Amino acid sequence: MAITISLKAAAEQTAASLGRLVGGEDSPAKVTVKVDDKTLTIPRILDLVPDEETLRDWFLYITDRAGPKPAEWRRVDTVSTSNVVCVQDFTNPPLADEYVQLYSILTPDQWRLAVKTALANLYFEDRVEITLASEQNLYTPAAGAEWLQSKGQILRYLFRDTSSGATNITEESVGFIRPIEEDNALKFYLPNLSSSVTNIKLIVVARHPYEAPANDAATTTCPAPLLKAQAKWEALMLIREYLGAAKAKQLFGMAMVVAEQEMSKQRARWLPMGTFQDLREEEPWLGVDTAGIPTEWSW
Repeated sequence: MAITISLKAAAEQTAASLGRLVGGEDSPAKVTVKVDDKTLTIPRILDLVPDEETLRDWFLYITDRAGPKPAEWRRVDTVSTSNVVCVQDFTNPPLADEYVQLYSILTPDQWRLAVKTALANLYFEDRVEITLASEQNLYTPAAGAEWLQSKGQILRYLFRDTSSGATNITEESVGFIRPIEEDNALKFYLPNLSSSVTNIKLIVVARHPYEAPANDAATTTCPAPLLKAQAKWEALMLIREYLGAAKAKQLFGMAMVVAEQEMSKQRARWLPMGTFQDLREEEPWLGVDTAGIPTEWSW
């Protein structure tokens, strides 16, 4: 069974890795008093804040809610010695004993966007099975393979033979095949397909992009070290857009260097490597006729 990680957990770990989260798993923050719809008493946060300026560009996020109330976030306005005051009221303000989080620089939605962007730039090795038919040499993958859009995704082709049973298969490389890109989809042309294709399937091995989780609770099977390294890099790129290149370099220059190195390391470790070869039928020999050339040089 694959190990999974949720969108919420990935976003929290990404923000925490850059020191941009208060109220994660290691430092839970609980509301003790709701003063009004935008003013809360949160001792855990107050303990961590030496002055009001510390929480500029921070966002208070209410999460782990029970029932129909959705998660919400608001920009922090001021922090006094007793309360956290947000810029505007919460639609469904938190009550006492509800947990909250503080995200910095990027909003909670943007931290989740960093994770989703990371997943869009990552992939795993997957297979598409195509059933072959006699006297047919052009094939379109069946429904469910819409993710296969470009021949740049293809790693290799195989013929799978199940004549000896479903658990006693043989797989061999395909001699000649030509992918055809059309309307962001692929078709496969097999010019030299045998007339006997009983129990034979074409297997297209390709890079399958990870799908983004639909909500906080939804999960992905992307390996956590790979996802966190890529998401951290994507978050830094969002921070760079927000702060500007000069300011981001000043504050996060070293973090960017380290993050890029870690991302490269994890991609090399986890991502399937391989280059696609456009295998096609060989052209007939049109060079010099070698029939009359001697093969032995003796009298």
